[in-house]
Amino acid sequence: MKARTVIPALIVCVVFQVVLPNTIWLYETLRVQLVLIAVALFSLREDWFGGAMTGVAGGFIMDLFSGGRIGVYALCYGIVGMMVGRVQERLFKENLVTIATVMVAASLLSAIFVVHLLGLYGIEYDFFGEFLKRIV
Repeated sequence: MKARTVIPALIVCVVFQVVLPNTIWLYETLRVQLVLIAVALFSLREDWFGGAMTGVAGGFIMDLFSGGRIGVYALCYGIVGMMVGRVQERLFKENLVTIATVMVAASLLSAIFVVHLLGLYGIEYDFFGEFLKRIV
């Protein structure tokens, strides 16, 4: 994909994700991660390097707008974009079930990477406790 289509799409996703946080919830505390969805969709159309660059760009824009630690989302989304770009060669991309499975896997990988990176910064978060509390 060309940068002139990817970057504006990522900026629009970040703006909607940051500006409208209370209106795009799925269930109580589950939010739609529009930037991660855009990164995964663009990575399904690219190779692993294009997926990684799309993820780094989307994560960096997300870092700038979120006001948190700079580089956390850039690294996590870059890794997720690279992994999605790596497996896209082996997937049947026209199937909606495959795309939904990739989105769920990307979301879980991103959450796990963010929790571990924040742990390196000394910020503790009980990911599995919160996850089990929401499920049960």
